[in-house]
Amino acid sequence: MRLEEHYYTVRPCATSAGFEARPRKPLALTLAQAETKLRDAGIEVLRNAGVVLLARSGCDVTVFATGKLLLKTTREDEASQATERIAQALGVA
Repeated sequence: MRLEEHYYTVRPCATSAGFEARPRKPLALTLAQAETKLRDAGIEVLRNAGVVLLARSGCDVTVFATGKLLLKTTREDEASQATERIAQALGVA
């Protein structure tokens, strides 16, 4: 999968210890189904908060129903790897 074909990753702000990944095409995920897909792919789901999923894939990740991901890491490579793994699990790629 070429990540840049499906998501783009940006640092939300200079003082933030994280990255944001947004899908290039709008998504409408059902969080319950997304939770199942992530678990089936071996991604740890920490909590389904009803409006977001909290997961861990090398770093802590917040998954929104729109497909947006907030990745808590200062390493861009780690954010890209987590985004790729989650995108594949959700069938975005």
